[in-house]
Amino acid sequence: MTNIEDMLVLTVFFREACGTRTANARVVAGQYLGFSAILVISALGAGLLPILATCTWMLPLLPSLHAAWQVWREYRAVGEELEHAPERGTGTGVLQVAAVALANGGNVGV
Repeated sequence: MTNIEDMLVLTVFFREACGTRTANARVVAGQYLGFSAILVISALGAGLLPILATCTWMLPLLPSLHAAWQVWREYRAVGEELEHAPERGTGTGVLQVAAVALANGGNVGV
């Protein structure tokens, strides 16, 4: 099911790219970057598993830190106006595609 989901998400990204060459290149680069991150994390995880097993008590802190970061960013953004609306048809960024590819995972464990 992961491959089907990945194809659907990539179809949406390519549709947002509107056929422009640079936007399509960003989608492809983001997909490669995301999958490369999956491979790096898997390799690091295999080597660092004994060390990280002693630090699992810190995992519940991650959502709290993320929420605090978001609140701080929103607090700083209060009073600032949006200078201009984003242009239509520019597609998605490399890091956005990479984040989705990383979140979607892969068949690395298979």
